[in-house]
Amino acid sequence: MTISIVEEALEVKKAKVSVSILGLKNALIILVTDQRNEYRIGSMALATPVADRIGETLPSVVTLLGTGGELLAKVLARKASANTGRISLSIVGLRETDSETASSIVKAVEKILEKMKRE
Repeated sequence: MTISIVEEALEVKKAKVSVSILGLKNALIILVTDQRNEYRIGSMALATPVADRIGETLPSVVTLLGTGGELLAKVLARKASANTGRISLSIVGLRETDSETASSIVKAVEKILEKMKRE
């Protein structure tokens, strides 16, 4: 069984954010934190890919736990599931989330997903 792990560190407004994606055969787990080398449970969202009538993947998303970053967790899970066709669980453990930070995190996740596709 192979598990791939890809990490990306970013700095937004002097805050350091770490994004890690664990790739399993049928799923992705996305972890986002603003604590150095420390992940914790935060807002969680689960997306499952559902093919529509014309074959496009339109993920169904549910929030499992909301602690302030629910919208970001849902966006990340939906985007990952749509891009890969896999179940995606995102866990966002940020103390604060503003639009600039959220946008940078979404871009980092997109970059990681592209990197994982190439591997």
